[in-house]
Amino acid sequence: MVLTAAGRSELPYYLVPRYGRPLTGRLQPGEQLSLQLADRRQTEFFLDEDPELATGAITITAAGTLDFVA
Repeated sequence: MVLTAAGRSELPYYLVPRYGRPLTGRLQPGEQLSLQLADRRQTEFFLDEDPELATGAITITAAGTLDFVA
């Protein structure tokens, strides 16, 4: 999560398909991003540098925020 100039937390995402144009966006806490796999049954993707295997679809939900005092 990143804190914007307006003081809101957002989760930036970057989708880089093998073919086609990259997609970028931001999720607010509690929002979801859902991707349906149209041309294959399963695919490998990465969260940070950790490989994961998705079957049929990928859904990512932005977690909420925690308040803390530095």
